[in-house]
Amino acid sequence: MKRRGIDRLKKDIESRPEESSIDDYERVPVSAFGSAMLQSLGWSEGAPIGLTNAIVFEPVLTKKRGRGHLGLGATPKDTDNELPHKKKREADDDEKKKKKKEMGEGSFVIITGGRNEGLKGRIKSMETTHVNIVLETSSETVRVRRDDVVEDTPEAREKLAKEKKERKEKNKSSSSSSDKKKVTEKEPWLLPGLVVRVIDKNLKKGTFYLKKAIIEDVHSPHDCSIKLMEGSSLVDARDKMLETVIPRKEGEPLMVVGGSRRGMKGKFMEKVKGEKGDSFVVVQLQETLEVLQYPLERVCMLAGGY
Repeated sequence: MKRRGIDRLKKDIESRPEESSIDDYERVPVSAFGSAMLQSLGWSEGAPIGLTNAIVFEPVLTKKRGRGHLGLGATPKDTDNELPHKKKREADDDEKKKKKKEMGEGSFVIITGGRNEGLKGRIKSMETTHVNIVLETSSETVRVRRDDVVEDTPEAREKLAKEKKERKEKNKSSSSSSDKKKVTEKEPWLLPGLVVRVIDKNLKKGTFYLKKAIIEDVHSPHDCSIKLMEGSSLVDARDKMLETVIPRKEGEPLMVVGGSRRGMKGKFMEKVKGEKGDSFVVVQLQETLEVLQYPLERVCMLAGGY
């Protein structure tokens, strides 16, 4: 029985065809294997497949049904003409992403949003969502959202100038003499000796922007002369060009600049949050030793010697 099985195996091996060579594969490429198999069964190109088929059936081609998961039989819209504003927004987003990739430390940029809009500078460092920029005019460092920064190129300057002009014309056309609101001046707060921050982008051609200064003299309720903390020359400024500075360390001197106690000196205790999220400064008055809370705009840091 064992011998018979061996003989049967040998006979089976001898009857097998020879192993395919590289030449065989080159003669009939893999892509033609199916065609060659059908031809060996008697099929010819252009003829129907199978004994019962009298005609050649065209294959059913699949069609893209779009993002909206169209139902059976529905025809997708022409995507080339669909939502042009959406396509423009996507193109702008792609351009913005491309710009972000190109920008890095040392790149010269233009700030397009926020309180520093329109200013130029150089990227000092980059974070995930923000960049730190050294301003070109005042050399101060500001922290800006990455979405509010574009690379400083002639194309970018031209685009921003065009957008600014369009906004200006739109605001001009939407306002009329009948609905213009009367501009009321702020409550006077300027006092000698206050430490203030310059927020006007054009004062001294921008070189004073975000720098701290001391009010040396007050000429009128809304006009004064200031001197930079590290400077010596006096510059005239309006109150709207300045903002109050709040001390950081407990015990630092300050002055109340608004309300019934305007002009009273005190010391900084702490900064706290109100119920609605507004910030307040806790002050101990020097004269009465009262401990009171004031909004940020009602107190200001006081320079030494005043």
